[in-house]
Amino acid sequence: MIEFEEGAWAGSFASIDGNATARSFAVFTPQEVGLSAPSSTVDGMKQEISLYPNPAHDQITIAFDQRLSVKIDLIDLHGMVVRSFQTNNDFTLEIDTSDLPSGMYLIKSTNSNGHSQQRRVVKL
Repeated sequence: MIEFEEGAWAGSFASIDGNATARSFAVFTPQEVGLSAPSSTVDGMKQEISLYPNPAHDQITIAFDQRLSVKIDLIDLHGMVVRSFQTNNDFTLEIDTSDLPSGMYLIKSTNSNGHSQQRRVVKL
């Protein structure tokens, strides 16, 4: 029996090798696939960040629930910052990803108090 935490999603796939069938399962929370983000507090106010689409092709949109001035870094899995942005009391930030190689990236947002959060995004 497999138990999942509330809000987790499960995906499965099967591979057939001769007469045997092997099954593998992966469990993803909505935060891991980029559909929602944990909230954090900025200057005593809750901060919600949405990231879509995920996976992305040519563009990623980061949406804030309030106007925020934050630094956004797009980081590859080698830890290199491939793009960096500064928002100025914006509700959204659009990032062109058309020229980036396919793979997984981290989006790190840092507010003026130095508090940061990271999100994963997949570039197809």
